[in-house]
Amino acid sequence: MGEASVAREASSHRRRVLVTGAAGMLGRAVVEAFAVDHAVQPLHRADCDLTDDERTRRVITKHAPHIIVHCAAWTDVDACEGDPERAMRENGDATRHVAEAAHDVDAALCYVSTDYVFDGSKPFPYLEDDPTAPINAYGRSKRAGEEHVLDRVPRSWVVRSSWLFGPGGRNFVRTMSDLLRTREEVRVVSDQNGSPTYTLDLALCLRALTATETFGVFHCTNAGACSWYEFARAIATHVQSACRVMPCRSDEFPRPAARPANSVLANRRYDGAGLPPRRTWDEALRAY
Repeated sequence: MGEASVAREASSHRRRVLVTGAAGMLGRAVVEAFAVDHAVQPLHRADCDLTDDERTRRVITKHAPHIIVHCAAWTDVDACEGDPERAMRENGDATRHVAEAAHDVDAALCYVSTDYVFDGSKPFPYLEDDPTAPINAYGRSKRAGEEHVLDRVPRSWVVRSSWLFGPGGRNFVRTMSDLLRTREEVRVVSDQNGSPTYTLDLALCLRALTATETFGVFHCTNAGACSWYEFARAIATHVQSACRVMPCRSDEFPRPAARPANSVLANRRYDGAGLPPRRTWDEALRAY
């Protein structure tokens, strides 16, 4: 089936959308957002081990989706650092299998990537075409996934996002809220900057983007940027906590995996495509 016939078929009725990682924090939001006007097939780990090439091809061929939204990933950054081979299997190889299966069934593919493909040395927000240089195993595995998608699926969107929070999963807001209610003081790094992003907002952006024929690499986050310390301060305000939030440097709070000092993403291509405007991260935090 050629691109023209796919476009005609997709426009004539609800499109079939397969969502990998459907039980995850982002996957749940994507399933809910796309189900409004599409026929959604959630795909869980129990349904298909994406590191199994043949199984992945069989399952995706069976469902014959018009679009695949690939949310499945191993996102534990520090655990990835301890087992880089598994990280590459889960995030790199699995994405290659999904991309090859998408090519086989002529499906468009939306791959959710990360700000961690950058090294953080740039003093300004990262643009979509800036050189990548991941500094940890998680970032390297996700960059490998990007390359597989871009090499194999012409009708694809690689969407980088950052600092995700939302219902249905472990995230910084949930963890910090618990700490703020039980401690008198917490210390949070103030020398790492990014753009907190609400999964429900990102899911709506993915739905809007995949309704277009504008393919390539996109950055998609809530608007604005902050440090983890500033993010924690905002959370404390929203939960009305009297806990003292104190800044510290990254070297005072060592982690197994290095983090970029700056991973703020400029959403230039998304905003330029005339898609729905993005609300600020603080507005999204308030909604959450």
